[in-house]
Amino acid sequence: MRLASILLTCLGLSVALQAVQLQDIAVTTLVSDYDTGIAPALQIQSDKAGTYVNSRTLQSMIYKAGSWEIDMYNVRNATRQVYVAFTQPIAGTGPGGGAPIAPATGNYLAHVTTECFNYNTNPLSLTAGQSISCPMAVRFDAGGKTYAVHMNPQNPNWAGTNPVTIACIFPTSGSNLCSQWRITPSTSVVNPDGSVTYRSVGQLDIVGTKKGATTFTKQGQFYFSFVILMTNP
Repeated sequence: MRLASILLTCLGLSVALQAVQLQDIAVTTLVSDYDTGIAPALQIQSDKAGTYVNSRTLQSMIYKAGSWEIDMYNVRNATRQVYVAFTQPIAGTGPGGGAPIAPATGNYLAHVTTECFNYNTNPLSLTAGQSISCPMAVRFDAGGKTYAVHMNPQNPNWAGTNPVTIACIFPTSGSNLCSQWRITPSTSVVNPDGSVTYRSVGQLDIVGTKKGATTFTKQGQFYFSFVILMTNP
């Protein structure tokens, strides 16, 4: 009984310590506007107003469940935006097998999220040198419609898309949990000149509802290049 009690106590301490380690944290997010190591042009950029800092009008968080977000779409009085470009459509992926259809390239009030828990991964569990795959989504409104870009091949709705990669970039060594992360596309392409660029396929849908259920109407697939950095604090 005494041994069992000791084991249960140790187990309880271990769970308690893990709970302390994995807490919701506010992070400073930098959405890069250029990175020639990734691609000549990035299709997801900032609004040129600096880093995204958690506040009453903007959420910039990593949640213990295993998701990161910057959210200016679901908060009141938001002033920040995200630039989304639809400059690299994939032929034949639009409605009826035609050309993709997209709203104008520009800045939008958006909700950008990586719900890593859907892949049983968690950026808060990463240590130096580790990386994980996660789905990513970008939701925004344009022209009276709600749109979403999904990068999540594990969902049949978005077959043919690619996930993103989240890597721990600090600390650079040791076993301490990560305090800086980097989100990049998960696929690469070798160009005719021998250079390598990185991009993920994302699917653009119009978001609607039918009989109380969310619906997604495919508008086409596009290539997206991006670099997003998160820092705690």
